[in-house]
Amino acid sequence: MSSEDIQRRRSSQISIQEEFPVPHFASDMVRKGSRESSFDCITTAFNGHGGFGGSNEPSIDWMFSAMTNDHDDPRRIDAIGSFFGPMLVVSEAYGMILELVVNDENGRTHVAAACACYPPGTLDSDGSSVKRNQSL
Repeated sequence: MSSEDIQRRRSSQISIQEEFPVPHFASDMVRKGSRESSFDCITTAFNGHGGFGGSNEPSIDWMFSAMTNDHDDPRRIDAIGSFFGPMLVVSEAYGMILELVVNDENGRTHVAAACACYPPGTLDSDGSSVKRNQSL
């Protein structure tokens, strides 16, 4: 695989409007994200730490209950970050992370939701793109 092919696959080269049509009324709320900008949103949503008011993911509770049931335990938060961090790196490299952002009353922008997306042609069904890129 040439370096041009790799660059074409990187999410920085993919346009949100080309791959995922966003309605005009939401165009200022949906943006291309990154591992860094979506990490806290994803880990909080799945773990439910830091006063999260929603429902966390029950399967995450089950998997990490052997460690602790305290959602705010730093060991649990770190372990969940170790679980989701690599997934977000792959999503950013081979697909795109979309984020829904909102502004608080002070005008600060926060990521309210994040989604990993893989447009057609960015991830081969047989895993061959991953195998070819392991040597990079």
